[in-house]
Order: sequence, then structure tokens, then C-alpha cells
Amino acid sequence: MEFSEKIKYIRNYHNLTQDQLAKKLNVSRKTISAWENNRGIPDYYLVKAIESIFNIPENQLMNKKQKIFLNSNELQSKFKKKVNWALYIEIIFIFLGYLTLLKIYNNTINSCILILTSIYLNIQLNRFSPDNFQKSLHKKAVLYLFTINLILGNSSFGVYLFSSTLSNIEFAAAFMAWIIISYMLAQAIVISYQSFSLIKTGKPWASFSEIHKFIKFQKNKNL
Repeated sequence: MEFSEKIKYIRNYHNLTQDQLAKKLNVSRKTISAWENNRGIPDYYLVKAIESIFNIPENQLMNKKQKIFLNSNELQSKFKKKVNWALYIEIIFIFLGYLTLLKIYNNTINSCILILTSIYLNIQLNRFSPDNFQKSLHKKAVLYLFTINLILGNSSFGVYLFSSTLSNIEFAAAFMAWIIISYMLAQAIVISYQSFSLIKTGKPWASFSEIHKFIKFQKNKNL
């Protein structure tokens, strides 16, 4: 999405004329017109002013790969269209992944599909909601779930590793599988939660109560 499209979208969303936007930014109307017709771009300080005045996330305005959604309903709708199918697949293969972690069922293809859907959902999350705090929170949540998965896997992989007569290579391979599956599932759960939260509330880190409130509101609205 070009800057010219973004600045026009911002202006129209806030019901501003080119003159009104120009006054807010202390520039001429011709400057706004030039931006909207792709004949120029603002300097660093004007970019920061636009971000501040209209509450635009940092680095979203000038990055062509990033779209801007000022309306959370619009964001939810666009994001849902992009990820709905992948989210359902992700949830199914998370379940199969835990069967693998507990050594009840094992299929390498399942793990590959889970990795691919996780990568796809993560790319879409970063496109629609690129926020450094969310990434920091994402890492903490993954680490927490990774630890839980390691403990959970200890009842299956751990017992298998230390009770079986395995060669060094087999032991190393099984141990690495335990670590990788535990981490992969942690990532998948966090990404799925963020995706579901963004679809329902427009925020990737809404609490359970917020998500429940939004779902209840939508149900009442449709009655």
C-alpha cells in the first residue's frame, strides 16, 4: 500500500478536507495534494507528526508492505478472510501434535503442516498488527508454554529416552524431537490465540473475558 493511498485513507476516515489536514500538519494544501497523487512524501518529522496525531503504529506509514486499518471492524474482516481457513487447520494439527508429544500418534506430515500454517499465520499477524510490545509478549507466552510442553512430554518422551536401549544417535534424535515438538506446539498455540483474538476483537492480545464479551455481543446483535 503506497503512502499516497494511506494518507488519503487517513484523511477520508477522519472526514477531513485537504485544507483541514494541511492546517493540522502546518503544511500547504498543495503539499497534501502532492502526497495523495504520489508526487512526494513527507520528511521524518512530518511522518512522526502524522503517526502521533492519528495514532498510527510506528513504521506502518512508510512501509509499502504494511496496510493501515483505522477501523477495527475493517481490520477484523480483512484479517479473517486471510486466515480463517489456516486457523482451523492449525487447531486440528495442534491436537494431533499433542498426540505426537504424548507418543500416542506420530506422523511427520502433521508436523510439517503445523509448521507451515504457523508461519503463514505469523506472517499475517505481523502484516495486520506489527507491534513491538506484542512481539515481546509473544516470546514470553511461547517460553511459558514451551516449559509446560517439556514437562508434559516428560511422561512420554522422557520415559522412552531413559528406559529404552538406544544408541547415542537414536537418543540424540529422540531428544531433539522432544524439544522441537514442544517448541513448535507452544508457537502454534500462541499464534492461534493471537489470530482468534484479532478476528474477534481487533486486538491480538485481548483477554479471555474480552473475547467472551465480544462473542456474546455479536450473538446478541445477530438475534
